Amino acid sequence: MCGRVAVDVESTTAAQVTEAARPVMRGQQEAERSELLGRLQEGVGAGGRAAAGLDEVLVSLNEQRVETLLLDGAFTASGAECPSCGWLTRESDGECPADGAVLRPCPDVLEPAVHRSLTQDADVVRLRDRPEMELHGGIAALLRF
Repeated sequence: MCGRVAVDVESTTAAQVTEAARPVMRGQQEAERSELLGRLQEGVGAGGRAAAGLDEVLVSLNEQRVETLLLDGAFTASGAECPSCGWLTRESDGECPADGAVLRPCPDVLEPAVHRSLTQDADVVRLRDRPEMELHGGIAALLRF
């Protein structure tokens, strides 16, 4: 519950209720995103519970530590994925350090990163028009531990 709206319950349509609630929902969404970015700023650094930049985020995904994956609206990057265990890396070729399988190049590592996040029961939040994300290379994560 993030607020209340005043509507006539006898004659208001679902579309009208949605329209009346939209500003309240947008305000709540913005507050939640600002809180996530605040946690990111506090957690970045040695021993913090945040990862910033593609390399750190991929390591955290591989270690299954990601609680929330934060993405800039325009983020893309190439990389590779292990076809057998799902290991993700920025490197575009070579062998998986976990099981030795030949890595499969990914023109955009975002899709497997999002998939890996979801299989770890992590939230994925796409942030648009937030300059804070540019400071972190367009990708960051809040960590469970």
